[in-house]
Amino acid sequence: MPFKFMIEKFSFHQAWQLEKLCTENPNYSVHFLSDLLENFDKIENHSARRSFTKIFARLLKNKAKLSNEILAIIDNCNKEKIIETCFVYLLDKKTQVSLLMWLVEILLYYSKEFEKSLIG
Repeated sequence: MPFKFMIEKFSFHQAWQLEKLCTENPNYSVHFLSDLLENFDKIENHSARRSFTKIFARLLKNKAKLSNEILAIIDNCNKEKIIETCFVYLLDKKTQVSLLMWLVEILLYYSKEFEKSLIG
């Protein structure tokens, strides 16, 4: 049985360390990305939420540098759930400005992707 990350219970420091690892090597995210995307709406710690959102936004922005395994995880995630969660966090009055920027980056990426599928 593969190891399962408990993303929603991560502390700020744990999330920050993963953020630093993924900044150096984005392909490291293969170890936890599916758990992150599956539990994106359940991250309790606001500071950890910022780090995880930043990781995901950077992955979306730099897809050309990612392994096929990570690309498959991103392509097969529940995009509607990610978008809905971004809007929930955006509307939350407790959301910090540093998180808002990364949420908007994710929404911008998906707006372009959905625009392409609508235009066909």
